[in-house]
Amino acid sequence: MKTTNTTRGPQPSRSFTARVAGFCFRHKWYVLAAWLVVIVMLTLATLRLPIAYTAVFFLVYLALLLVFLSVNETSAGLAKAAGYVVLLFAAVGVYLYFSTASVATGGRSLPLGRPALHD
Repeated sequence: MKTTNTTRGPQPSRSFTARVAGFCFRHKWYVLAAWLVVIVMLTLATLRLPIAYTAVFFLVYLALLLVFLSVNETSAGLAKAAGYVVLLFAAVGVYLYFSTASVATGGRSLPLGRPALHD
């Protein structure tokens, strides 16, 4: 009796997206390092804006750095500190939102500070 081959040609390998996702789940520090680079570039781009915008991105950078260190050092204390920093940048973000909402409804802007870089 002859057996039939149910496979039709070579089986396709995983897609590029599946490979990248698998890599990211195995090597979390690569993803965190990439985000750190992006946030540093965004922080540098905000230096001519009022200091409140730079503060938000700096606090995001600090939180990512603490998470990066907690992943590499397996430290619960660093992860907890990162959580506190997240609460801080969320509070600054809410302050920026209230300032924008005040201007949008005809009010005055809340003080956001002077830019870090001056002409």
